[in-house]
Amino acid sequence: MLIDKRIDRLVKLIYKLSTEEFIQRKTLPDELSCSLRTVDAALYELKNEMERKHTDMTIEYVDSETMYLKGKDDAFLKQLLHQYYIQDDMVCFFLSVISKNTSAKTFVEEQYISRATFFRKLKLFKKWLERFQLSFDLRSLKIHGDERQIRHFYFSLLIEITGKLMWPFSFQKTMIEKRVEQIIETLSLRLSPVQKEAYIYHLAIQHYRIENGFYSPGYDIPFPANIKEKLMSECHLILNGIPEEYRKGEEDFLLMMIVNSPSHYHPLEIVRQNIEIHQKTQTEAWLFTVMFTEKLGALFPSALNKENMNHVKGHLIQLYCYYEHHATNFLHYKDMIYANAITKQHPLLSSIVHQLADETENNGFKRSPTAHTRYLLMLYTFVDIDKLQPALRLLILSREGPIYEETLAEKIMSYVPFQLEISTSTIQNKNVSEEGYSLILTDMPFVRGSTDNILYMHSPPTDGDWRRIYDRCASAYWYRLNANKQLPSVMTRR
Repeated sequence: MLIDKRIDRLVKLIYKLSTEEFIQRKTLPDELSCSLRTVDAALYELKNEMERKHTDMTIEYVDSETMYLKGKDDAFLKQLLHQYYIQDDMVCFFLSVISKNTSAKTFVEEQYISRATFFRKLKLFKKWLERFQLSFDLRSLKIHGDERQIRHFYFSLLIEITGKLMWPFSFQKTMIEKRVEQIIETLSLRLSPVQKEAYIYHLAIQHYRIENGFYSPGYDIPFPANIKEKLMSECHLILNGIPEEYRKGEEDFLLMMIVNSPSHYHPLEIVRQNIEIHQKTQTEAWLFTVMFTEKLGALFPSALNKENMNHVKGHLIQLYCYYEHHATNFLHYKDMIYANAITKQHPLLSSIVHQLADETENNGFKRSPTAHTRYLLMLYTFVDIDKLQPALRLLILSREGPIYEETLAEKIMSYVPFQLEISTSTIQNKNVSEEGYSLILTDMPFVRGSTDNILYMHSPPTDGDWRRIYDRCASAYWYRLNANKQLPSVMTRR
């Protein structure tokens, strides 16, 4: 939703620094859609803001091109993101409409911006909404479209911008918190703080929309009878006063939020009941889930234990049910950047997701544009990555000594986007023979029968050396996959 390009760059940069171990400066212009000079200006502004706030967190450089976030402070990052978000005029206007029903005229006067600037940005905001099949009426200050889509839009936006830092609604948060506590107690849920906050926002958005006379259509999917009975007995305060013709839709919305929200992972007790009802009624969501998990299990039978497989099944059902009833989906900046980081570090996982998504689509199941990212985040959460694909073993031996070897190892870790286990002359794995390493990097002559896994390089490595290191690691990675027959031919890299 960010309209201000400067704010957009800063927010993306914060997420990127906080999710990736190392960042290459030269890759940022493409990712932030700006020049290298503008990237440097954004980094400079971010560093100054950290210094001004007296935090221990800093942006450190391994070399002139490689940087990382030192002393990561999640609470400070959340505050910093919120600070930048509300500097965007359209975000600020949107929050003002929700909390105070602020008119465009009042907002322009309060924020000291010209009408021309406001309406230029509003036009961009409207264009952004069109991508999600929604529209905004400036006269009534209302968003128009499918009510289910509108509510998910509110949730996705507000939880990212205001979560735990400010309450965006005019009514008290304590009222909603009490309702959530009642639901938690009734259903005997064990929720993390993140899950609880998500439920609070879902209920708050429902209350806000009902207050303004907007009601949700129903969801044509089965819900666990036990959960439905308990939830409806507890939620009479929420549902009282709703016209009879809209009551079922709001009941379904509550159930959808508790059982099938795609925005977070649900407790295992809910997941199990949801799996049972879909399995019993043989829904499309269940058939899709069976196909997806069977193919995943065939590829990597030991990468998922039973409990995590249930979580995967439950989340696949959530995603499928959601995609069935929403024309488009929303992704947070954090999700997109996190998914890109996972793809770089674990290309095998990304390849698996691509194939599974393609095969389910080829078998007649719908595919959302955001499905790949959702599947990737889900599998990264629950799959045992080491069992999926063990790290490449590298050995560095240099005449420059162990300190140089360790420094070089750090640079290689930041440069090569694969899981690596790097040993040096001082921390060499005694249980691994030289033949057991996928690659040995050295600037010394070796006397050995075979040199297949040895790469000679300069000290320090030249640009050509770095390219060869990358290519040899990539080659070793994909060769090992094919040798182990872990990938079908359609997934092998040519």
